[in-house]
Amino acid sequence: LWRDYDPAGGFLFWEVIDLVRKLFLASLVLFLDPEHGSSNMQRLFFATLLSGFYLVVLAFARPFKRSEDLYFAGTANFFLMCCFASG
Repeated sequence: LWRDYDPAGGFLFWEVIDLVRKLFLASLVLFLDPEHGSSNMQRLFFATLLSGFYLVVLAFARPFKRSEDLYFAGTANFFLMCCFASG
């Protein structure tokens, strides 16, 4: 889990950040209750917002040793954000 991250930059914790993001996108977004004014569009909005924020943080932090890993992670997150934005 830690081999691909840059230890010189102090990014050995990046996997924890990524797991929290995945946990939010997979399950915590379901706690936005539709009975109290929340709709599926609001869930998609928050998921898109979180994916966009993570993409910006990923681009600035550059936590990977190899640039190919960074490009792959950024591209995958961009396409995920596009899927959320398209509904």
